[in-house]
Amino acid sequence: GADSGLLEANDPVNLRSQYLECSHSKLSFTLAGSRPRVDTTLGGSSISNGAVTVKVNTAVSEGADGTMRNEISETLKTMFGVSSPTVLADYLMYCLPP
Repeated sequence: GADSGLLEANDPVNLRSQYLECSHSKLSFTLAGSRPRVDTTLGGSSISNGAVTVKVNTAVSEGADGTMRNEISETLKTMFGVSSPTVLADYLMYCLPP
């Protein structure tokens, strides 16, 4: 399943702690709430612990990051029945394969 990497209980140095440190505690991220998918015909997961897995058909190839981000955004809209991924959370982080 997906792992947010945001609030790792066993790792005091994580994404959230570093943003807090660098912003002098002015920028604090919290996990998005759990949310079930409305369309289960697509691969992927519901939102759990602030993370979601999205499966797309875009091939991992050099220079395809923008294409993959667009397909992920479109798939998120379908999976959760929203007009934009920003309806799901104020900030989104896409972790793309190398």
